[in-house]
Amino acid sequence: MPHLRALQIHAFTDALHGGSPAGVIFHDDSLPDADLRKIATDFGPSVSAFISGEGQRRRLRWFTREGAEVQTYCGHATFAAAHAALPLLHGSSLEFDTISGLRRAAKAGNCIKLDIPQWIVTPEPCPPAVAAAIGAEPSGFFRGSRDCMLIFDSVEAVRNLAPDFALMLALGDIGFIAAAKGTAPDEVVFRFFCPGFHIGEDEDPATGSAQSSLGPYWLDRLSTNQLAVRQLSARGGQFLVERRGESLSITSPCTTFFAGEIHI
Repeated sequence: MPHLRALQIHAFTDALHGGSPAGVIFHDDSLPDADLRKIATDFGPSVSAFISGEGQRRRLRWFTREGAEVQTYCGHATFAAAHAALPLLHGSSLEFDTISGLRRAAKAGNCIKLDIPQWIVTPEPCPPAVAAAIGAEPSGFFRGSRDCMLIFDSVEAVRNLAPDFALMLALGDIGFIAAAKGTAPDEVVFRFFCPGFHIGEDEDPATGSAQSSLGPYWLDRLSTNQLAVRQLSARGGQFLVERRGESLSITSPCTTFFAGEIHI
């Protein structure tokens, strides 16, 4: 009977019960996808990362608690996977082969630094249905390949949003980033709403993939190469977004909640 090493990691936080919980399971690629889906459903977090292979380059896949494989990119489960795998290696870095391309992760003090994709967002008039769903009229609206980003004029405007998730769900499989300039010079705050993702969360607690849209936009707008980002969810999340040349990365801590085995 195979015993699979399994952990639950709280990503993008240095405290237990903060950030975004993710499952991490190590396996040898012998299990069929049907079993991976069942494990992700039973394990509990919104997304579980499945790591296979040996050495510094490994395969990484993500499955939601509803048993669907993530087809774009999942930030918090990738961070969680790096947090779980890096202590097992001799070096300080590793690479994951994913459906979104090669993702490089490295130790950065007590944090992890991860290369992430860059998603370009395009300005458009805000559709009335989006404003009704989010519960407020944004000062700017931007559409990306997966997510929409809504810009508000203050931290409090973002904090006080009370979306209508039924209306939001009717808009389809779209993530909604509500963001504003923070109080520090190079700081941005945001919330992330995603009822259409079918991960069991109307509002995601800490969203790594949102930085793929937030980062390029705000780095340009604030004329900087480094950005501190805070997620204003109940659990909270913290991110340092950096651009060096053509690459974009985020640095953040993770915390292990538990580690054990799954018996198949």
